[in-house]
Amino acid sequence: MNVLSIIQFIIITILIIILMYEISKKIIIYKECDEPIEKI
Repeated sequence: MNVLSIIQFIIITILIIILMYEISKKIIIYKECDEPIEKI
């Protein structure tokens, strides 16, 4: 493994963690509401 692939892996991991965090926040907000904000 070279340095570039390691950096790439770290960036992807951080992005995935941020994504998961944002999704879980949205789910929590959705659950806290008595009714969905908007139905598409």
